[in-house]
Amino acid sequence: MIPLTSNHIYCNWATLLLPINADDNIDYSKLAEETDTLISIGVNGVYSNGTAAEFYNQTEEEFDKISQLLAD
Repeated sequence: MIPLTSNHIYCNWATLLLPINADDNIDYSKLAEETDTLISIGVNGVYSNGTAAEFYNQTEEEFDKISQLLAD
């Protein structure tokens, strides 16, 4: 992994919005689709657990799974 510096973080970054099913579980297939869509439209970066602040309510397993999905 190469850490990013301020020279690499520029332009348009998008945040993942967490899709939640009716049973309050995370819909990982929709999250993967959302990630693919953001990449396909050419944003300069994607980050998770940002503006909606849902990370405080995630289990460690959910946090890890979301992070891995984004990293992949």
